[in-house]
Order: sequence, then C-alpha cells, then structure tokens
Amino acid sequence: MRDRDEEERRIVHIGPKAQGSSTPLDDQPSYLIEEARERIRKADQREKETTAVARRLIVAFIAVVLLAVVFHIVMPVVGLHLPPIVPILCYVAIAFGAILTARDQDP
Repeated sequence: MRDRDEEERRIVHIGPKAQGSSTPLDDQPSYLIEEARERIRKADQREKETTAVARRLIVAFIAVVLLAVVFHIVMPVVGLHLPPIVPILCYVAIAFGAILTARDQDP
C-alpha cells in the first residue's frame, strides 16, 4: 500500500448547512461593505452625469449649426440681412446656457 492510502482523509462539507461555512465578506466589518456600495453608487451617478453633459453639449452644437445655416445662408438668400451682433449673441447665449447648466449640476 502507498503512504497516501494510509493517511487520514479530510472530508470537506459544502453547502449552507456545512459547519464553518463563510464567505470572504463575512470577515470584513459591515462599514467596509457599505463604503464599497457607496463607491459603486457614486461611480454610477458620475457615468449618468457624464452622459447628460455630453448630450447637452451635442444639442447645443446642433442648435448653433442650425442657427448658423439660417443666419448665414437662408436669410441672405431670402434677402434679409441682420447685423452681425444678432447671430453672435445667439451663439453666446447657447454657449452660456450649456456651460451654466453643466456647472449647476456639478456637486
């Protein structure tokens, strides 16, 4: 017989009713678990905020492009001419609106 066959065999019980069954998180204090959950919540919130800011900037860019087409192409073809300050003020208003709403939502 081999030496391995003579050794006492260790039996491991698996399952919820097994003695001494624990998860790696059972040894950690509960405040560490709560801190980890809070970090995950904050990361999810940052992702949502980033998406909202990107969407807001895209909408502002599209608005500026559409206004530029109207002010610089369509209106002169129709025979209407505006002073240059009017389109510039529109662009500035859109930029300020996008910047201020993004700044207001930062924590």
